[in-house]
Amino acid sequence: MKEKESLRYEYKNKRKNIQNKEEKSIAILNTIKSLEVYQKSSVIGIYNSFKDEVSTKELIKYSLSIGKVVCIPKVINDTQMVFIKIDEDYNLEFQEPEMIESNIINPEEIELMIVPGICFDKNRNRVGFGKAYYDNYLKNTKSLNIGICFEEQLLKDDLIKTTSNDVTLDMVVTEEKIYSK
Repeated sequence: MKEKESLRYEYKNKRKNIQNKEEKSIAILNTIKSLEVYQKSSVIGIYNSFKDEVSTKELIKYSLSIGKVVCIPKVINDTQMVFIKIDEDYNLEFQEPEMIESNIINPEEIELMIVPGICFDKNRNRVGFGKAYYDNYLKNTKSLNIGICFEEQLLKDDLIKTTSNDVTLDMVVTEEKIYSK
């Protein structure tokens, strides 16, 4: 079992050097779109990607175009995360959604959550940025939770050391495979 802090450092560096991120992102997002749970979900939570993450911008645009309610995370006072409903006019390059109370989605309304991570293991555990925003939020949802990452971000022969505060995801999707229960 590997400690999260060492994995965070190792996989942030690995992620920077992954080749063909755009093509791999498209393959991952096409897999998500083909999933029955995505097709049936009317309210989805999804992160607005930046830097070296799997790009989610096209999935956000597509989801909005077919009438799904799309909400993206916003951290408040560096202590908690909420999800804010966006519309087709939202500028995905802006990154942070505007804090309008009426646009905050109740966690129980989200049916599908697309979760980022620095790395994942085959048991669907994840290493995030270390602030536990997603773990704390997911404990209050009834959503099906899918982590997305490049295959190179998946631990091949080891597991992530977890605690009782960590939420195991329902599925992890890479450009090559779906890891599920």
